[in-house]
Amino acid sequence: LCRALVSSFGTVVGRDEIASAGWPDGSPGRNALDVHMLRLRRRVQSVGLTIRTVRSRGYLLDQAAPGAGGRSESRQETDDDQ
Repeated sequence: LCRALVSSFGTVVGRDEIASAGWPDGSPGRNALDVHMLRLRRRVQSVGLTIRTVRSRGYLLDQAAPGAGGRSESRQETDDDQ
């Protein structure tokens, strides 16, 4: 999952492309991808990155805004997935 996002840093990567990268033998259920993306979001925050959901398109890995971070930003990103 991370490799698909890093190789397209700053551009939107579709859910299908991310799913294919993480599960080459078959597509995971929607919930499995969402859970893994949430875990990845939490991990990349510590290095100053953020994963944003782009509605109807996919996900975007980008630099976190200066001074941004903490649980409130993480919660906001999670809300975008629903």
